[in-house]
Amino acid sequence: MRHILIGTIAALLSLSAQARPTADAADISRYDFMIRAAWPHVDLRPDQRQWLATRSAIALKQCQSAGRTQTHCRMQVREGLREALGSEPIAAGLASRSH
Repeated sequence: MRHILIGTIAALLSLSAQARPTADAADISRYDFMIRAAWPHVDLRPDQRQWLATRSAIALKQCQSAGRTQTHCRMQVREGLREALGSEPIAAGLASRSH
């Protein structure tokens, strides 16, 4: 699973050839919350979840800096998380605080 996770996040991070924007604490917190709420059945250590949340927040910023809409970027990052975590999220967790 780790190889799939790394490959998917690498693909997310390559969304833009521009300089890598940094993720702010609010975005990281939002993705950390979403991962815990939507995928409680996936066994991640706190450091793995934090790493994934940080990379997801960076991917969001890269997508937005490439001129895509916030809605499009969030959907793309969520799809990357679905692929990375190898299972479907619990719908209530995905909907909460994700906007």
